[in-house]
Formats: sequence, structure tokens, C-alpha cells
Amino acid sequence: MRIALVTCAAYPNLSVSDTLLAEELRARGHEVDALVWNGTQPGPTADVVVIRSSWDYHTAVDDYRAWLHQVATGSRLLNPAPLVEWSLDKGYLLELADRGVPIPPTVLVEPGFVWAADPAKTVVKPRVGASSTGVHLAEPGELDRFRADPDAHRGVMLQELVDDIGGGEWSIVLVGGSYSHAFQQAGGDGTFEAGRGLGGASAQAEAAPELVAFAERVVSQLPIAPVYVRVDAFVTAHGPVVLEVEVNEPSLRFDLAPGSAARFADAVLDAVEP
Repeated sequence: MRIALVTCAAYPNLSVSDTLLAEELRARGHEVDALVWNGTQPGPTADVVVIRSSWDYHTAVDDYRAWLHQVATGSRLLNPAPLVEWSLDKGYLLELADRGVPIPPTVLVEPGFVWAADPAKTVVKPRVGASSTGVHLAEPGELDRFRADPDAHRGVMLQELVDDIGGGEWSIVLVGGSYSHAFQQAGGDGTFEAGRGLGGASAQAEAAPELVAFAERVVSQLPIAPVYVRVDAFVTAHGPVVLEVEVNEPSLRFDLAPGSAARFADAVLDAVEP
């Protein structure tokens, strides 16, 4: 079987983590190539296309959507195109909240939006974005700018910065519907940039059974079951809250968790082999 692991023009080579996955799949007798989704040359014809590091998709999201559907017509795409497309706009978090998933207080900037009382600290995020590009803490008075001209900021969402008591942002990885591994981004200096996924060092961490069960409940609320998913969360005094449910191009850090590349390979092959 020929398997393509998707990369992008900005980062065309397989990451250290995904190189481990490629080696695992090749050891099982499969051909594995990197496929640059927005490359100038046509990619190899593949039986299975696994989205791994399309980390510049947000710079041309309409082209990316078209590419997803084009690939899905000729190859088995993982995760499925409809699920990936659903996840591209982070407004999906409000859909999950309507299904009972706890998230930080969140509002989409659009005409008529209400953010009645400014929280002490507000995180500003692009609704379509990757790798924390454009994410920042609002400066004093910045929210007034959004209220004054919401049409100019339709692509923005606002979230209250919640109090994290769990030692940093948790990333819980599930493959084939089961828990694989987890890691944390934690900043030693306690700053927003270091502790909120904007520069903190990642390290393997064993998620408590309660946190794993929480991630599994979150994933059960997705519109389509993913082959792989990373649930990013903080632990607050009131329990975990979801920051993101990543089914598109999550960094999975196989390099931090021995055996995780093999588990991912199992999930991919189980999804495509009769």
C-alpha cells in the first residue's frame, strides 16, 4: 500500500515525530512519501493520505478546502474531509459547548455580539489559524475596538483566560478511539506565552484516568468519529475545559511517547484495510 503523509510548502519535510511514523509503516511493508498539499509539483498517487503537518493551511483556507475534497475523490483521506472541514473554523467550539462540552467563556466577533462584562484577561484568537498565529492577550481598550466595528473583525473570537491549576496545557491523544498518550506544554515562568501553548516546552505526561475519560467524552460529541484526534485542555478548579479539538494537523509528538507511532500505524491500517 502507498501511504502519503501530508506536509506543506512552508514545512515540506516530515517532522522528527512523523519520521518515526513513516519508519513504522515502512517496517510493515508499505511505501511512504511526504505529500506537500500546496506544492508546485503533483504529489504521488497514494492509496491513503494522512494529514500530518499542513501547518500553513490557514494562509489559503479556501484552497485547502478544495484540496481536501480533491484528494478524497481518489484516495482514502484521514481524517475524513467533512470532519476536517468542520474543524477549520474554531467556532466549532460553540457547537461543542451546546452539546455539553465545557469550554472557556467564548464569543465570536460579529454584529450584535455580546461580551457583557470584560473579563480580567481576554485571549484574542483568529477563528481560522494554526500554531498560535495571531493569538494574544487583549490590551486595555482593545475589546472596545471589536465592539465599535465587528464587521471588520468577523474572523476573530474572544475567550476568557481561565485559571489553570493543572500545570500547563494538556494534549491528550486518542487513536482508533482509544487513549494513546499525552503531553503538556508548561512554562516555567508562568507567563501567558510560556504556559498557554505559545512557547512552553512540551514534555510527556501521563494523563489521569479522569482526564482521559473527559477527552473521550469530548470526542464522542464530534460529528464524525476521527481516526486520530488531539484534545487540548486546561484543568481548572471546576474541572477540565477544552481549548481545541484537533483533527486536522495536530502535532502528536510520537518522539515523546515510545510505542505511540506503532499505535497510530495500527489505527491507520485498521481504518483502511478490510
